[in-house]
Amino acid sequence: MSVCPNCNTKLTETAKFCYSCGHKLLETSLAIDQDLAFLKRTLEPTFTEIQKIGQGGMGSIFLGKQVSLNRKVVIKLLNASLALDDKIVENFLKEAQIAANIKHPNIVEMVDYGKAEGRPFFIMEYGEKGSLEKILAELNSNHKKFPTLEVCKSMIKILRALDFAHSKDLLAHRDIKPHNIILRESNDVFISDFGIALSKSQQKSSNVDTAGTLDYMSPEQIKSSKDIDQRSDIYSLGILFFEMLTCSLPFESVDKDKLTQMHLSSEIPDLKPRFTKDELKKIEKEEMDIEKLQLIIRKACEKDKSKRYSSCKEMAEDIEVVVQEIEERKTESYKKHRKLIAIYALIAGSLVILFSYVAARYFITETCQNCCVSGDCKNGRGKYVYAPQKENNTSNIYEGEFKNGNKHGRGEYIIYSTRSKYEGNFEEGEFSGYGTLINYSDKDLNNYSARYSGNFKKNMPEGQGAYYFSDGSYFAGEFTNGIPEGKRGIFYTKDHSLYKGDIHLLDGEMVPEGRGIILFADEKVYIGEFHNGKLHGNGRLIQSDGSVISGHWENGKIVIKRK
Repeated sequence: MSVCPNCNTKLTETAKFCYSCGHKLLETSLAIDQDLAFLKRTLEPTFTEIQKIGQGGMGSIFLGKQVSLNRKVVIKLLNASLALDDKIVENFLKEAQIAANIKHPNIVEMVDYGKAEGRPFFIMEYGEKGSLEKILAELNSNHKKFPTLEVCKSMIKILRALDFAHSKDLLAHRDIKPHNIILRESNDVFISDFGIALSKSQQKSSNVDTAGTLDYMSPEQIKSSKDIDQRSDIYSLGILFFEMLTCSLPFESVDKDKLTQMHLSSEIPDLKPRFTKDELKKIEKEEMDIEKLQLIIRKACEKDKSKRYSSCKEMAEDIEVVVQEIEERKTESYKKHRKLIAIYALIAGSLVILFSYVAARYFITETCQNCCVSGDCKNGRGKYVYAPQKENNTSNIYEGEFKNGNKHGRGEYIIYSTRSKYEGNFEEGEFSGYGTLINYSDKDLNNYSARYSGNFKKNMPEGQGAYYFSDGSYFAGEFTNGIPEGKRGIFYTKDHSLYKGDIHLLDGEMVPEGRGIILFADEKVYIGEFHNGKLHGNGRLIQSDGSVISGHWENGKIVIKRK
């Protein structure tokens, strides 16, 4: 006999509905036995120790052991009642096929898939620590949160994995949520469950069905738009990032209609009120910039997908800035770097050239071509097109907020005349506040050669910011009138070589000046004073074996040793 979970009425083993309340039974113990028997008959002796661990909408989930590699695996088996529907079978196996063709360390590994006796199944990697959903629930019940730095690092891995998947055949995962983020024993994360994913090879001749989980769905998913792409995943990732940081969702309601409306029109709430005073003190002690994380989440969760990050890579880069700034404040991390930094001139020259170029050419007086082509370009949101500076050139375009006929508020300014784009805050027509300025190497604005993200004032970088090169190297620090002269900064090469400390301009080149730290190719570390780019003054040289040479240096050479 079995028992109805809804009203406790005793039922026969083969009952599919409760005789008293009509509750539909997911399965009977007989069905479980039949599924186990089927899997054992199909998979043994290659896979053994098979046991049921869960039930999904389309099938059952089992845990087993792959004998050849002595490891646990997850087995998904389609329900027998659905196995006769060719369309359902195709969709069921599609999850395995998509994941199998995306080889990435942070995407679930597919072991095998196929059909036996008409029943489709697939076998995949097992995450020893379970889903992120489970871990978040445990943290929430204990009134705890993930360390913010740990969240950021995991989020970067998730973003990089999805960016890789989007570069392949994946159009959109469509179900990014904690339940589908799995943790290995090492705490490394991987993305699972591609069951409702869309591939680029699929035809989008009509509206796509409303698929996903409402708590994480983008506005275009909710509207069943056929215009779904990677930016729908970026919206879901913004919601996920918020939840990982705060152990709570940004939008919550038991009323589905209200929750839907929140995703369609409500702005993402502030992060800070979701933390206690003690938690905020801990974050401040960690030197985590919670305001920057807030801006990243807001951009990811823009209702208009054209205003979101254009790729997961772009979002990952902004989080990496926050992480790298923190890690480089920790002295022990310096020993991880291997090569002597030798790019002062490259970075300095590029920075000076870029911002001189900005000052000289970006803000020339523009004339109207089509003027306000849509919206309200006086006091509201609108799109403004300018006359090209030269014949046959593409017109510069501004789309965003206006006040008294000037760019004012949030907006995007595409400047074809200088192969550049600015996205961020404006005040009375000028870049002011947080924004991103990108220089492109091609006229179609596809391949960026330099990118600055940070604070602006009167069209120039002012305050904290980071300047990136297309090869992966970057400079981060304080800027004044677009120039980081006399300020502290961090230089990174694409090989993760490092200089951190005071800098100034010397003959157009940015060089160490004052106190700083430099890392050598043989893993030696110098901590001390510099002058005109050379070791000069008091300092300590930490050898690769851990021994220390302290003394006074002049023009790169030690002249007085101290014990």
